[in-house]
Amino acid sequence: MDALRLLSRSTGLRLAPQQKPHAQHVPSEGQNAAAGAAVTDDTNRKRKRDPEDETTDQSMPALTEAEIRSLQTRHKIRIVNLRKLHKPNSKKSRKQHKESARLFPPLLTAFAQLSHSYSIGSSLDHNISHEGYRHPTEVQIATLPLLLDNVDAPPDLLTIAPTGSGKTLAYLIPLIEKVRKSHHQEGLQRDRRVQAIVLAPTKELVGQIVNEAKKLTAKTGVTATQMRKGMMLSEHARPVDDEESDQDNMQSNHAPTMVKSDIIVATPLSLVHSLVTSDDTSSTIQLPTITTFVLDEADVLLDPLFRTQTLQVWSSLTSPSLRVSLWSATIGSSIEELAMSSIIARRRTLSLPTKSPPILRCVIGLKDASLPTINHHLVYAATEPGKLLGLRQLIHPSTSSSSPSLRPPFLIFTQTISRATALHEELEFDIPAPADGVSRIALLHSDLSSTKRADIMSRFRRGQIWILITTDLLSRGVDFRGVNGVVNYDIPTTSASYVHRAGRTGRAGRHGGLCLTLYTREDVKYLRAIASAHVQGIEPWMLDALPDLTKQDRKDLRQRGVQERRAIKQSDSPDERRKKRKNRIGTKSGYDRRLEQRQSAMREASSRRRRQEEGEEAGDEFVGFE
Repeated sequence: MDALRLLSRSTGLRLAPQQKPHAQHVPSEGQNAAAGAAVTDDTNRKRKRDPEDETTDQSMPALTEAEIRSLQTRHKIRIVNLRKLHKPNSKKSRKQHKESARLFPPLLTAFAQLSHSYSIGSSLDHNISHEGYRHPTEVQIATLPLLLDNVDAPPDLLTIAPTGSGKTLAYLIPLIEKVRKSHHQEGLQRDRRVQAIVLAPTKELVGQIVNEAKKLTAKTGVTATQMRKGMMLSEHARPVDDEESDQDNMQSNHAPTMVKSDIIVATPLSLVHSLVTSDDTSSTIQLPTITTFVLDEADVLLDPLFRTQTLQVWSSLTSPSLRVSLWSATIGSSIEELAMSSIIARRRTLSLPTKSPPILRCVIGLKDASLPTINHHLVYAATEPGKLLGLRQLIHPSTSSSSPSLRPPFLIFTQTISRATALHEELEFDIPAPADGVSRIALLHSDLSSTKRADIMSRFRRGQIWILITTDLLSRGVDFRGVNGVVNYDIPTTSASYVHRAGRTGRAGRHGGLCLTLYTREDVKYLRAIASAHVQGIEPWMLDALPDLTKQDRKDLRQRGVQERRAIKQSDSPDERRKKRKNRIGTKSGYDRRLEQRQSAMREASSRRRRQEEGEEAGDEFVGFE
């Protein structure tokens, strides 16, 4: 306490109230300062805005085209008209043609602009403020004006933005405002119906989107629901029958319920099940009331794994006013072309004009690149035992260790479920009992029930779990605030997979996240996939030394992973079986493994014989006349 304050206390004098110092406005990677808009540091990103800030923001004049160009350059925003870009033009050079397709629409400089520039509802504006959103991120600066300028008929939009940049908020705000205006126009006599579908690849991401939507829809009259077992979209449809539903056991005996929410969030499989008619399983129902279709993690949804289901849902949306938006951190040219062709083909099928509305692409930063706020490390471990040793050194660092420090909580990614299970068994007792031991390490994969997965996710978010071992199930979209690092125990199979795995840390502009990749001799030939993701810290000489894969090798790696880590099959040669056994996770010798397998087989045979004997004894009993 200073001398003046001590003196005032002793004499009974009162000091004049001191004015709070103004925060220093410093732009950062995760925050944005646009045309004089104040930007605080990353730790205050979600601080509630003051009334003075709203007055300042509302009195801000409209930006000129020169200022918009400058802001797009500063924030690495690039918006193009895909119809014009893909239209051949022999009179211009390739560079001139690309430049002529660029667009410079108005940009959002602060969330306070939403109420007076775009006339969003007061409840939605209050919810945004209540959640602490003050300054928009780059993707929100660029896409919110595009989708809100003509909210009833926005353009079809394809957005590529880094992980953790706020894409969910960027599409939820216009979506909620569009539904709210529809309610207002129809009045009290409106029919409750589904107006929008948000598609996501995993149930974890679906649940996260619904939670964010419910925060933003409070007191707006708009409702959002996750598609669950027993729900129907139409009276003629069959109820959803999803084995992985969150309430498998609780709703199995309940009568089917008709979905009347405005926004449905679902995985492709659960939605496809709801489109099948109850009379004929080969035919599907149509959804003419859907006017907005959002694909979150669009590159996965249009990948061969989900493509058939996603396109089946897409083809069932027959509204002439349907608008589609695709969002991801990594969208390749093939996915972009598929999306464009699907939009045009649907309009042609419905006999609608194919030249309108415009199809826009918004790219934030470097396309398909990892976040620069994350520290990337490649660690050579030579063999599988070396990887296990290196991971244990991360969990129990010593003062003499040269490995990078990694503080919990963090995620560990493996190639397959069996490898994740084996790694969990190895590390299960590595944390001492005084630190709650076994409860601090958990395993999460798609074979677990939805209830179990939701419980593990909740405990990890609350900080009760420090180390979470998982597969690529959690590599997409799931937002864990405060994750300090990611460990790729098995290397990712594509550059996109690496970008999304690494994006679980360093979210919302947080600095200091670590992405560490352990690799062995078998992985060297696959490292170029990681290097192509514009990872910071990989030396040029290393890039030149890495071998280049053939197209077929890249396809095999993407679909099946590293050959030596796949499951042993009957068709494998003796040499392949030997390599796969050598690359198993664990510290037990082959002799100990065979002994355990022999003992397990003996116990199973004994149990089987006991059941057969009990069955024979039961068969000898008198059960009555026929």
